[in-house]
Amino acid sequence: MICTFYDKDRYEGKSETEYLKYSNPLIGRKQIYDRVDGKWKKWCRPSEHDHKPCELTVSDKGAVGTFYVKDTLKKPELGKPAGFKYVVVFNFTFDFEFLKKRVDYYFETLSGRRIWGDKIWERWSCKLHSKEE
Repeated sequence: MICTFYDKDRYEGKSETEYLKYSNPLIGRKQIYDRVDGKWKKWCRPSEHDHKPCELTVSDKGAVGTFYVKDTLKKPELGKPAGFKYVVVFNFTFDFEFLKKRVDYYFETLSGRRIWGDKIWERWSCKLHSKEE
């Protein structure tokens, strides 16, 4: 599945594209892979930026993944000082039937208290990959 998203105010005004693959092996768990540097890698994989491990649930019709990414303010913002540490919680929903990807995210303190208001969301358009592409 190839998913794209464009918003002039996000990703430095550039279109984003993600290549995803669903795997349902005979032995083992269903899995989602994404294309990174020309190789398929597990989509939910450890990162040095993780506050805690990602969570992934995959079914035949879709998948839901949650990532907890730690970050630090570089300048004072929204009533918090420079150097304030926080977590961005990303919730990804993939719909394999209707070819959609939705990303919701919000902000928490390191202890899990929600800060800075409502969720922010993105709706990505997706299509099936064909061998001609």
